[in-house]
Amino acid sequence: MTRNEAARVLILTPQLPYPPHQGTTIRNYNLIAGLARRHEVHLLSFGDPEKSQGTPLADLCRSVKVERDPQSRKRQR
Repeated sequence: MTRNEAARVLILTPQLPYPPHQGTTIRNYNLIAGLARRHEVHLLSFGDPEKSQGTPLADLCRSVKVERDPQSRKRQR
């Protein structure tokens, strides 16, 4: 890869980084925004898939996949 070529970057986060209201979500959102300026970013995150609809993440990332958190199912039992 040359200096001008875009890399394909997969970012995995333990929670959806939007809205960026607290430490880790702020950090992860800004990391995604910075990388997306020059690279092809794909996001895989845990959370509520419905909450990912219509967020700026879709504009920043080539793909956004949100899976339900398996830990939240254990807590509900």
